[in-house]
Amino acid sequence: MKKQSFFLPKSCRILCLRLFGFGFLYFSLVTAGTHAAECPLQLSPQRVVVEYGGSVSVNCNTSVPHDGMGWEANEGAVSMRRDNLITWRVSELREWDIKPFCYMNYNASYQCQLELQVTVYKTPDSVSISTVTHNGPMMEGNQYELQCDVLNVAPVQYLTVKWYKGQTLVDQTTFTDTIKTPVNETATLMIRPNRSDDGVQYRCEAELELGEEGPQPPPKVTSDPLSITVHYKPIINETKLPSLVSVSRGYPVVIVCEAEGNPKPTISWNISTNNPVYSETLTITDSTPEDLSCIASNSVGSTIRHVKVSVQDISTRVGDHNGPMIEGQQYKLQCDVHIVAKSVVVRWYKGQTLVNQTNFNDTIKTPVNETATLMIRPDRSDDGVQYRCEAELELGEEGPQPPPKVTSDPLSITVHYKPIINETKLPSLVSVFRGYPVVIVCEAEGNPEPTISWNISTNNPVYSETLTITDSTPEDLSCIASNSVGSTIRHVKVSVQDISIRVGDHNGPMIEGQQYKLQCDVHIVAKSVVVRWYKGQTLVNQTTFNDTIKTPVNKTATLMIRPDRSDDGVQYRCEAELELGEEGPRPPPKVTTDPLNITVHYKPIINETKPLSKVPVFRGYEMVLVCEAEGNPKPTISWNLGTNNLVYSETLNITDSTPEDLSCIANNYVGTDIRHVKVVLKGTHAAECPVQLNPQRAVVRYGGSVSVSCSTSVPHEGMGWEASEGAVSMNSSVNLITWRVSELTEWDIKPFCYLNPKNGDQCLSNLPVTVYNIRVCKSSSTETPDSVSISTVNPIGPMKEGNQYELQCDVLNVAPVQYLTVKWYKGQTLVNQTNFTDTTITPVNETVTLMIRPDRSDDGVQYRCEAELELGEEGPRPPPKVTSKPLSVEVHYKPKHSNSTETINISDEVTLNCTVKANPAPTYTWDSEHLKEKITSPVLPSSTLSPGNYTCIATNSQGRDIKVFVVRSTGQF
Repeated sequence: MKKQSFFLPKSCRILCLRLFGFGFLYFSLVTAGTHAAECPLQLSPQRVVVEYGGSVSVNCNTSVPHDGMGWEANEGAVSMRRDNLITWRVSELREWDIKPFCYMNYNASYQCQLELQVTVYKTPDSVSISTVTHNGPMMEGNQYELQCDVLNVAPVQYLTVKWYKGQTLVDQTTFTDTIKTPVNETATLMIRPNRSDDGVQYRCEAELELGEEGPQPPPKVTSDPLSITVHYKPIINETKLPSLVSVSRGYPVVIVCEAEGNPKPTISWNISTNNPVYSETLTITDSTPEDLSCIASNSVGSTIRHVKVSVQDISTRVGDHNGPMIEGQQYKLQCDVHIVAKSVVVRWYKGQTLVNQTNFNDTIKTPVNETATLMIRPDRSDDGVQYRCEAELELGEEGPQPPPKVTSDPLSITVHYKPIINETKLPSLVSVFRGYPVVIVCEAEGNPEPTISWNISTNNPVYSETLTITDSTPEDLSCIASNSVGSTIRHVKVSVQDISIRVGDHNGPMIEGQQYKLQCDVHIVAKSVVVRWYKGQTLVNQTTFNDTIKTPVNKTATLMIRPDRSDDGVQYRCEAELELGEEGPRPPPKVTTDPLNITVHYKPIINETKPLSKVPVFRGYEMVLVCEAEGNPKPTISWNLGTNNLVYSETLNITDSTPEDLSCIANNYVGTDIRHVKVVLKGTHAAECPVQLNPQRAVVRYGGSVSVSCSTSVPHEGMGWEASEGAVSMNSSVNLITWRVSELTEWDIKPFCYLNPKNGDQCLSNLPVTVYNIRVCKSSSTETPDSVSISTVNPIGPMKEGNQYELQCDVLNVAPVQYLTVKWYKGQTLVNQTNFTDTTITPVNETVTLMIRPDRSDDGVQYRCEAELELGEEGPRPPPKVTSKPLSVEVHYKPKHSNSTETINISDEVTLNCTVKANPAPTYTWDSEHLKEKITSPVLPSSTLSPGNYTCIATNSQGRDIKVFVVRSTGQF
């Protein structure tokens, strides 16, 4: 805006400002000055967008000298001042069409002004969507009008109304009205819904696009969504209901008519009768009428799908032949096809393998009666093979895809073939050893099953698969396998073998240290023989004999031995490995003699610890000396007490009156050994002996180490330990001595500590020692020790529910048994335990039993037994234990349902479930007047059944259980 070019005196300008309230006077007076574009003023910002009732602030500044500058506005005017920057500011702007401007007086005679562009906006109070002149569901294909009402929005020229279908923008409306104040606006949208729009939500959105100076993003208000319901006539699913349906004789087919419509359509079938069938499914058989129709109806309309039923039939047979086939002969199989199709492909299958196919084509779709043939020449591997033919029907574009297939029942063929004798089980050369009959087997495969006979050079054949041959059997035999197809002969040669072992030029026991010759006499038929000598399981020598031709061999292999006492009872044997040529078995057979047990006689050797060379005896105490000697024959033991009379006994009771020098004599016919013993008389009673043992009792594993100290606090002339193992010589310079054994191997050891006090007689203190034996299973090992085992007594396979059985736990080589506890566990639960009172010190074997009566819940349960030695406080902690491998029990039990009857309503989701737990797994049979075929499945879908009773019988070897299902139609009471 350019004002008139005249200048008002300053007093007039002031007057004009004071008369601001009179608009007509203001606009008539303030007309002097220059054009805005020439006015040296800058606004920041140059344009403002303010929400109604909001605050606004704009700066006006200049860089030139002036006589005063100010703001003129209906709200927030600023009086003229000489500043170079002044601000127009309103805290709550409530004028819709306000036009503020900044003015300036400069060059003493000029005034100019710069107007500020102000946009005052207001977002809608509400945005709503509705249908025009319509309520309720919409009809597919009809046109409808939607209306969007936007209330109290300004300025309307910046308003855009957007229409959304779901998340998709489908239309928008803008407005050109320049009114500044709030208005109400209405936008409409025409729609023509289809079935895919059912349930779709429409909404409208009012948006104010106020430019760059406006709020970002632009303010918008969205209506609540409007959900539309679309009603449409049904459409039948033609994929699930083809126009041509094939059904094979004896095999009903269920067809389904599914239709999509809103409201949900009613499905009915027209089967050329006056009474339609209301159901989505229809069972068709070979007696169903050829023409059917499915009608889907709702309030909008109806749809009809016409269906043609094609009865298919196919069978296989053998042309011009009955009964079994003969291997190698040719036969013709025929496949008879009766179907309705434009094109038929007939495929022949042998088992699961396609072997042939034939195509039949017709120019029109008419009933087809065709015969496809297959020529076969069966062999023995085809016996029991099943042939079948399959017709694939090309029913045209209207038929189902992929094309349906019709398969015949399988044709099982029986093939008869001549016998073949198993040459692996009946070699052509059979060896037999004198005194050891051999049973040979003639097995033959043939159909019919062949008759087996042996020809032994006599007029009377032997009819049997097996024949026992001895060293007197004729050399040449033959096996004949015969059936109705033919005969096969297998010739066998018998080779008599012989091998023995003996001691050359000697009878009876051998004497330790002398040399003897063993002889192995071999009589066999072989090209090559290797004779090996074994001492126990150890190979000690071998000799090889070779012949250029396979003739009877008479050879003697020798072995020189010089036995010692460790060889007593050793077994020698010789073994001949026979090389019988290419026709012989592989690997080559081995012939072993009976073992030769040798007895070695040797002179006695007395055990150096029994007796000791020096034995203490305490006054008032009797001691038993033991003299043990090893010799063969068993030596005679005698004691020489320095008198003319010998005492013949392994033990000798000695007291303080026994002579000081004794000798034990062990004697047999091979030689004599003597052990001299000195008896040392000791002092006082053990109870008065001032020594302390630590520990006071020892518990040691057999073969383990032990250490016990003996101490005293009194002056003495010597102290020591006497024991059959680990004795400690007397020492006078110490007050503590230790009895120590690294590997204790004596069960009844009785060590004692003795003391020679300076004041008094010698005394002693006995140490109680318990030696135990049990194999401990380390926690890091997964192998269960074999010293404890669990088993059933008289094992008979699986257990039967309710019967009583006995379990047995064998604990081997345990000592001392009085500390043994055997615990029985069922799973992780302790069910029984047994203790023992036997005071035997050496290892024994113990057996404990447990009676059980299992039920079905015990099937698969594991029992185990555990041997534990509780050896007291001085014993190891925790007590050593050995656990058997677990014994899993299998329990057989009859089927048993939780209830004997169950009522079922016919439904697509419900089944007749007869499944029941039993061992062995049960078989299932169904009985009902509504079932036309045998069913062995435990589950039947109720939707395929007619109302009535269905009896299921679950059976196994233990018994059976019956459950009755009562099937009711929906709505039946």
